Amino acid sequence: MPDNTNGSAIKEFVRLLCTHRKLNSVDFNEQVRRFFDDPARNNREYKQKFSEDTSAIFFTTSLTDAGVNSNLGFFPELKQRIKHRILPPVNEANFFSNLVAESFPKKEDYLLLDKLSNENWQKLVTIISSDQTTEHVLLSELDNALIILTHQYVSIGIDPYLIRKLPSADDNDSPFFDLNILLNEYIKQIRQVSVEEVFEALNECVAVFNYLKENRSTLGISLHLTFLIRRAEQHAERIKLLLKIRSAKDVKERVTLLRTLAVKIVGSELHRNSIRYFISENTGLLANRVANQTSAKGGDYIGFTKKENNRLLMSAMGGGLVVVLLVYIKHYIHLLNLPLLPEGILFGLNYGIGFVFMHFAHLTLATKQPAMTASYIAESIEQKGLTKDARKDLSVILAQIMRSQFISLIGNLIVVLPSCYFIAWSAIKFSGYHIFEKNIAEQYLVGNHPLLSGSLLFAVFTGIFLTLAGLISGYYDNKVVFSAIPKRIMHHPLLRKRVSTKKLEKFALLVSNNMGAFIGNMALGLFLGLAGNLGKFVGIPFDIRHITISAGNFSTAVAQGYDYPALFLAVVFGGVILIGIINIISSFMFSFLIACRSRYLTTQETWLVLASMVGYIFKNPRILIFRKEQVL
Repeated sequence: MPDNTNGSAIKEFVRLLCTHRKLNSVDFNEQVRRFFDDPARNNREYKQKFSEDTSAIFFTTSLTDAGVNSNLGFFPELKQRIKHRILPPVNEANFFSNLVAESFPKKEDYLLLDKLSNENWQKLVTIISSDQTTEHVLLSELDNALIILTHQYVSIGIDPYLIRKLPSADDNDSPFFDLNILLNEYIKQIRQVSVEEVFEALNECVAVFNYLKENRSTLGISLHLTFLIRRAEQHAERIKLLLKIRSAKDVKERVTLLRTLAVKIVGSELHRNSIRYFISENTGLLANRVANQTSAKGGDYIGFTKKENNRLLMSAMGGGLVVVLLVYIKHYIHLLNLPLLPEGILFGLNYGIGFVFMHFAHLTLATKQPAMTASYIAESIEQKGLTKDARKDLSVILAQIMRSQFISLIGNLIVVLPSCYFIAWSAIKFSGYHIFEKNIAEQYLVGNHPLLSGSLLFAVFTGIFLTLAGLISGYYDNKVVFSAIPKRIMHHPLLRKRVSTKKLEKFALLVSNNMGAFIGNMALGLFLGLAGNLGKFVGIPFDIRHITISAGNFSTAVAQGYDYPALFLAVVFGGVILIGIINIISSFMFSFLIACRSRYLTTQETWLVLASMVGYIFKNPRILIFRKEQVL
């Protein structure tokens, strides 16, 4: 084990890199070259010191731990990171952690290691290799790290949680046991085992986890399984990298691999307590599965033909009738003068039950489309790629989505606006009953005014809730598959005694097809119903504005016949339309960004695709009106 020196040689080198971080690559590397050519450092004593410090960095724990998830599990690891962010630990016994923390002032400074030229990396490796004792220590640490990582990898491969999904992974022919034996024989030279044999055994183990990823639509996925798969991937990547370093045939190849290793472990150490980095690293696969569930249903919300667009229009008109009922039920719940919490819960149940009814009656609420169709586009990106022709096809799909969205919105509004007006007008005409008192009518009108209220901001909040509801729906659709809920219903001992097999099958199928939609719709209803009352309770400007509900309230308020300036009513109506536009855009944007993230697209790639699609539509507005084959 290397001495715990203060690492002054490496600290000095890193300070040089940080001092010149703003220079371009050529000037940056010139400064580093001068640093190494300085007579004060180009001597045996300095090289030995630098070599000794390096051996302390490439110690077994840094090779096995940095950039590799612990075995704590997702939530315990997240909890630990939160605690460490509040009160960072003092790692006096961990020379590597202390050295990295003291040497790199900024988290992104590890990228300076990658900015070094191959020539300067060659100088570094030459200095490190100048001391034969240090080189022997490094090789020993490398072997120890490989053995430890392989043992850990095998334990992941035979984890009971994973075995439940793949029982064959735990039998006598398990590739994980073969890998463990081969690697130990290769390291200890018990018999002639080539590195190619070890790689072949490792690839067989990797195939097990790839199978889980590729078949997540039938096997399902959970947060814990996602964590296990990501941890296994990290182990496999590290084992491959260390094996390649150990078996490198020439200095140039070894230098390239050491560069990759140094950047990886230093960067991971600097992000060791990063909560965002950890969540991003370990939830992508689950997000992908959840987004896939919503994208699988996204095609149902897009009219690709005239017949499908007509169907969407009729479906949206039916949804508008349900919204009319919800608007009036909510108003009469409010007249009960209940406390804020029970009133909010009743508002939410009113909306939730209405949305669930729409789902089972195959009716459409226009603002629910974006969350589904955004994932559909992201899946299309995954299938088609990011080429120019692919982006053109995606633009046509976006145009079809926009056309379908417009049709659904019109379908909702052409029913909600006149129906609410007619009901309110009829109540006054035939019974003299005003559904809205003057103060309530004025409250609804002002509440939808784009300048006199926060309606446009509240419309963004609604977009967020619409996105969350879509994700919740996808999450529970995935849970139905992962937890084998239909099968468990079929084998429930009490149900099997009381219900016939045929009825039980129907119920299991009903749950399988509708559990996600039911919970997602109820969640959306509760979000929308509780938001305003929560804002009042806390005393902050927090509420929702939903296009169809706002349109119903506006129409009912106008029908009361109270005296309002025409300009005021026109601005409020414009505000209602703006609410709808913001509902749709915000919901689409949030859902699209999440869906793209779930498919591992970078932020730059996501915005490139979106800008390209929108730009193409502006240049070719005909695709908003005509179908793809008519345009092309």
